[in-house]
Amino acid sequence: MTEFQTHWLLKIDKESYRQKFPEMDLGTDLATEIAESHGHHEKPIRIPEGSSLVFRLGSEFFLKLTPPFFDGSIEAELLAVKVIGKQLPFPIPQITAEGNLGTWKYVITRAVLGKQAKDVFGQMNPENRMLFAADIGMAIRAIQNINTTGFETKFGPWEKYLSNRLANQKSIHLERGNTEDWAEKIQEFVQKYSNVLIELGPAKLVHADLNHEHLMLHQINDKWRLSGIIDFADAMNAPMEMDFVLPILCFYKGKLDFQKKMFESAEFTPNYDLKIHSNIMMALALQNRFIAFHDWFDREIGNGAQSVEEVAKSVFPPI
Repeated sequence: MTEFQTHWLLKIDKESYRQKFPEMDLGTDLATEIAESHGHHEKPIRIPEGSSLVFRLGSEFFLKLTPPFFDGSIEAELLAVKVIGKQLPFPIPQITAEGNLGTWKYVITRAVLGKQAKDVFGQMNPENRMLFAADIGMAIRAIQNINTTGFETKFGPWEKYLSNRLANQKSIHLERGNTEDWAEKIQEFVQKYSNVLIELGPAKLVHADLNHEHLMLHQINDKWRLSGIIDFADAMNAPMEMDFVLPILCFYKGKLDFQKKMFESAEFTPNYDLKIHSNIMMALALQNRFIAFHDWFDREIGNGAQSVEEVAKSVFPPI
C-alpha cells in the first residue's frame, strides 16, 4: 500500500471534514500524489466549492476527491457522464482517470472551457440575459432527450426519492437550519401539493444543480453564451421542472419574461393547472437535496413574507 493510500485525511469523520473544509490547503498534498500518479505534474490549485475536494490541474484538467459520506454524488457524476458521453450539443467534463483510495473515490476530468456564469452574469445587458435564458432552456431540453434507460443513482428512483422527501419535510428543513415555525409552514405547504408532485413527469435525466458555478459561458459576437455544463454530481431521473429551479433562483428570481423564455426554449408544457404554477415550482424547489429555505429566500422573508405561498409568488411569478 502506498503512502498516500494511508493518508490521515482518508480516515477523517464527516463532522471534522466539514470543519476543515474551508482550509484552502486541505488535501493538497494528497491531490498532488494522485495527480502525479496519473502523469499530471502541475501543482493542484484548490477550488473551495461544493462538498468534494476539487483541484485544478493546470489549465486543462480537474481532480475531484470525494469522501465516503458523499459517495452518492461522485457515483451519480461518473454514471451520468458515461451515459451522456458526447451526445449533448455542448461539452461536459470528460473522464480521463478514476480510482479508489480506500473508501474515498477520485476522478480526473478534462476541463470545459469558458467562464463560470457567476463571473459574467453581472456584465450582461437585458438582451444578453434573455439569450442566456434561452440557452439554459435549450440545455435542459437536450439533457432530457438523453436516453437513460436503467439510469439510477442512490438518490432514486424518483418515486422513492420524492416519497422519502415528502415523508420527512419538517425534519429535513429543521436540519437545514430553519426555525420550527418555518419548517411547520413548509410541511403544511408541501402536503397541499404532494399529489401534484407525484403526478409530475415523466422522470427523465436532469442535472438538478444548474447554478451559477456549473454553467460555463464564452463570448460570441460580444454576447455571453453557454459553452458547457460541469458537475453532474446531483444528476438523476426527475421531472423537467426540477432543472428550472436553480437557474431561476440564481439569475431570474421574480423575472417572468426571462422565466418564460427558459420554459419556451426547453419546450416545456406543464401538466398541472397553471393557476398553481408558482406553488408547484416552490414545492419542487423544496425537494432539492440541499435546500436551505431561510438562505435561499432570505430577501423575501426580510421583505415581510409570512407564508411559503407569498415567497413562491414573488420568486416564481404566475404564468
